[in-house]
Amino acid sequence: MEPEPAAAEPTEEEQPPQRSEEARRVRTWRYRQIRALGYTRTDARVLAESDAELALIRRLIANGCPPAVAFKITL
Repeated sequence: MEPEPAAAEPTEEEQPPQRSEEARRVRTWRYRQIRALGYTRTDARVLAESDAELALIRRLIANGCPPAVAFKITL
């Protein structure tokens, strides 16, 4: 008897709809939070879609770090 092949991770298209919808809502929320910190639409989108820590971005900005520098640090 041959072993069953390991299950591959589902692609984004194969994710259950509620999971994709939740991920979209989180990205939208992150985008709005980052825009409120003074980032351009493009930079906010890049940060929102990345693994950048929002708390770190906030701390850097609050401590006087220019957004462009905080962008480079968090990516």
